[in-house]
Amino acid sequence: MGTQGTLALTRQGHVFRKIVVGCNGMEIAKLAAALQAKPVYDPKELLALTEKHVFKCRCVVIQAGATDFTVHDGEEFPEEGPDFERWRDTFHDPKFNPRWALGTAAYSLVLEI
Repeated sequence: MGTQGTLALTRQGHVFRKIVVGCNGMEIAKLAAALQAKPVYDPKELLALTEKHVFKCRCVVIQAGATDFTVHDGEEFPEEGPDFERWRDTFHDPKFNPRWALGTAAYSLVLEI
């Protein structure tokens, strides 16, 4: 949990994308600044932007809806079970970190776009 981070993209207070990283969460503000300067909404483009500009780890998930997940090629994401349910059920909570059952992340931001 020490370096995990989340960035929720919201419109009128409603989450429409959530970026969840398992490492280098301290860099989440750089990603928020890049998105504020030039918004990107496509999940694959968000994944590439996250990797290119901020995070050099592969533990990144782009969540584009309660059950819509984008991860790096070769990575797997659970399609059922308690982990999947936590991600699904907490998507609309902009500060909740679904990687962690307690929902906390050392670095968590919300960006209204």
